[in-house]
Amino acid sequence: MALNMELLPKCKKVRVINEALYYYRCGGGTTKYMKDLFEDITTTYCIQKDCIDKYYLDEQNERYSRVAFIFLNTYKLVLMNIFEAGIDKSEAIDKIEEQVKSKNVLEAIKNLKYTREWFEFSYIDALENCDSEYLYNWAKNAHNKSKYKTFIKNMLIKLNI
Repeated sequence: MALNMELLPKCKKVRVINEALYYYRCGGGTTKYMKDLFEDITTTYCIQKDCIDKYYLDEQNERYSRVAFIFLNTYKLVLMNIFEAGIDKSEAIDKIEEQVKSKNVLEAIKNLKYTREWFEFSYIDALENCDSEYLYNWAKNAHNKSKYKTFIKNMLIKLNI
């Protein structure tokens, strides 16, 4: 997405491929711990902002709001990903606190002018107040729910249902 976002305004033609070249499935690389996920989504967010600054100044605030939404929504995956790292609670909370105090997270929260209501109030409130304990517990609950969902999907796949 970041590559497309950066290059699309420069394209003279766009061609659609009718064939699916990639499909999502259980057990792919995205279900494993990704130590650089926060850095990756931060880099993507910065590339998207640069593109907006260069090509969409007339719609800057609206577009900033959308990419801030994508960034902070994807941050939920970062939070859940911490449980795949095999670190203890205090280390996880320290990591979350460091992330939510980063300039990009703080800036994204401010940029949510048009999309703020798309989030649960408690999630944004926790980000704004750097409530790493709340975010840890939120992520733990979400991670546990996803484990059960993944287990059921894998069983259905194995049973060929």
